[in-house]
Amino acid sequence: SSYFIGPEGGTGPEYELAASFADYLGVGIKVIVPDAFGDLGTLLRKNQGDFIAANLTRTPARERLFNFGPDYTEARTIVVYRRGQPRPRKLADLLGARLAVIADSSYEDLLKEAQKDLPGLHWTAETSLGMEGLLLAIADGELDATLVDSNIFKVNSQFYPSLKKGFTLGKEQPQAWAFPPGDDDSLAQ
Repeated sequence: SSYFIGPEGGTGPEYELAASFADYLGVGIKVIVPDAFGDLGTLLRKNQGDFIAANLTRTPARERLFNFGPDYTEARTIVVYRRGQPRPRKLADLLGARLAVIADSSYEDLLKEAQKDLPGLHWTAETSLGMEGLLLAIADGELDATLVDSNIFKVNSQFYPSLKKGFTLGKEQPQAWAFPPGDDDSLAQ
C-alpha cells in the first residue's frame, strides 16, 4: 500500500523493512505487486512469494490462513472524506454515500459487520483500485468516503491535502508480515 519506485529503485516503509530483512539474511529482494489486494494471499499460497509485507492487519480470520511474524506497528481504521463535504461522524452518516473500500480487506469485513445493524449501508468493493486510487477518487469528488488505516492516511495525506479524517472505527489493530501456513509456527516467534 506504500511501495514506490524512486530515483534509486524501490522505496516505501514496507519496502525498507523488507529490504533490511533481506540484507540481514544475506539474500536479494524481489517485489511482486499483485493486481488486486485479494491476490496477496493467493500468490503466497501458490508459492509465488515468501511473505506478504503490505500493511496487513492481523485479524482472527487471517490468523487462520497465515502464520504471522511479530507485530511491527498498530493502526486504527479511519473514515476519510473530502474537505468541504459534510463530515461523517458515525457509520449512519455513510448511508447513501458513495463509499468504496478495497475488496477482501479488513475494511470490508468491518462494513459487513456494521451492515448487520445498518442494513442500508452499501459500498463498492474495489478489486481494480488500490488505496491510492481510492484516495484520489475522493479527492476528485468521484467517491464520498473510504476506510483506510491511520498510518496509510498519515503517509498519503501530504499528497491529498483535500482529504480529511471523519471518524475512527474500532480499536487499534496490530500489523505484521504474513507467512505461508504450515505446521511450524516458528516464523511467528
